[in-house]
Amino acid sequence: MNRTELMAKVAYEGEWSSYAWPGGYPLSYITSDGGELCPECMNDSTNPIHFMDEDDSNDGWLVVDAYSGGETDEEMSCDHCNKVMQEAFKETATDRPLLPNDRLGDTIVVATVFYCEQKDRLEQLILRLHQESPYFGVGIYDVKRNLMITEVRLLNIVDATEEYVTSGGDV
Repeated sequence: MNRTELMAKVAYEGEWSSYAWPGGYPLSYITSDGGELCPECMNDSTNPIHFMDEDDSNDGWLVVDAYSGGETDEEMSCDHCNKVMQEAFKETATDRPLLPNDRLGDTIVVATVFYCEQKDRLEQLILRLHQESPYFGVGIYDVKRNLMITEVRLLNIVDATEEYVTSGGDV
């Protein structure tokens, strides 16, 4: 996403997005010195964020790009407030499927059913509650890679349950 696209997006939405669409991955905003800023710091009017470098200063607040967590397996954290926007991808030693009440990052698994089970693939359909942001996610979880492959984010349990059932889950 380039600067023009960033500015058009914020002009349309009124604030800097926290998540990419489609996909629902967390967004990180990149500064000219290679630093990362979280959406909360981008939306904080006391931070001196700018988009044009008139005096060639490298003050760490010149925003030049953005990327989503779907583009990396690395941890994404804000260089200003130290908030972790995405945990680093970690291999699981047991490749154990998720169960209701298991934690997955900052979420709690509400319901799950096997989606695809083959020799080299083990995927689950997951309905999960995000604790920090008040929304539910329904998506496919890759057990062997310990990674959400896709996810739809919904604001209420009724819509989330309907999406889960439509995708093949049972509640």
